[in-house]
Amino acid sequence: MKKNYSVFVMVAMLLMTCMSFVACGDDDDDDAITSGGGGDVVNINGTDYRVSRVVTWEGEWKNGKGQFYVPVLDHVGNADDVLLYQFKFKSSAQPKVGDEFSKMELTLAPLDNKGYNYMLDGELPYISGTAKVVSLDNSENHTITIAFDHLTMGNSKATYVFNGTTWLDYNFAR
Repeated sequence: MKKNYSVFVMVAMLLMTCMSFVACGDDDDDDAITSGGGGDVVNINGTDYRVSRVVTWEGEWKNGKGQFYVPVLDHVGNADDVLLYQFKFKSSAQPKVGDEFSKMELTLAPLDNKGYNYMLDGELPYISGTAKVVSLDNSENHTITIAFDHLTMGNSKATYVFNGTTWLDYNFAR
């Protein structure tokens, strides 16, 4: 009887070990949190950046003015740093599918990871391209999916070009 108990314990431990290997995959919270119809990569000035799903700010619209944030991860050394791009727009209504932000007095403010505008000369105006709302989820996910197509924002000191489609956190209740 003692021998059967030992075999049972060894099989149980082997199963536990196998289960721990299955649980330790490369599917961190970044990939587990999905919504909308967009991807996890946005191209800025010719470089692909992963969109942060952990460090993010929630966009909103209130009293004719709105904003949304594109938080991307910049790999620096052995760590990821968050680059935050704040877009502001003016609209008489909450964004809806098909809206084109470039027609809403769109501006861009590159922010540091504490939310401060590091452009000393203010916000960057719209130059060309599009940023179109392709889907909204105002249920429990609170997301907006935006397609960037050569969206160019800038002035004589700095220019940013955005490409790609991604979903972003957005609060519809305000």
